[in-house]
Amino acid sequence: SRALKSLPLIKNHIQIEPGVEETLEIFQSFLSQQHQWSCFLDETTVGFLSNNLTSYKKSFSFLENTLDIFSQPTPVHYDLHSHNIFMKNNKVTALLDLDSIVLLPPEVAYGFASFKLYRQSLSLNKENTYKLTFAEFCQLMVPELRPIDMISGALVEVMRRTCFILKPILSGQASPWRSVLDIQLLAIHEINLLSEL
Repeated sequence: SRALKSLPLIKNHIQIEPGVEETLEIFQSFLSQQHQWSCFLDETTVGFLSNNLTSYKKSFSFLENTLDIFSQPTPVHYDLHSHNIFMKNNKVTALLDLDSIVLLPPEVAYGFASFKLYRQSLSLNKENTYKLTFAEFCQLMVPELRPIDMISGALVEVMRRTCFILKPILSGQASPWRSVLDIQLLAIHEINLLSEL
């Protein structure tokens, strides 16, 4: 975070779209249009969403009640993962995907990064011996942030990505990211399962 604050490319007007409040509005609109899902989602996705509607409503309610926990937006890289970080001698030497550096609450950026890395750790652990919970993993990743705040942040970022795809669809337009909508919708449910919201 310290290194990002010193980057000359960061301007005060760089914001991520949609913002947290707009994300909640879009997601609420999506949930309320359940009868129209089959117009823009395939049958399998509609079935999955319908069967797990409680989980999605729980996510929405959880976020609505935790918005005030986020810190002031600060310049952060919101897509930190192993493919965007170069290291040498255990030190970060470079970041890629500089378009992902925006003003955002750190809980969102670090929570989403922790979610991606935790999933990757689980998938690489073929012996099923991984014992850390998602909350414990978050605590190890960024000890100065509360795990629940990072879990909220991860949920915000996945919902934000989902709403970025849904926004044009809900207004009757095509979305170039429609092909990954199912992945984002599954990730919301996955965060619920991992964090036991």
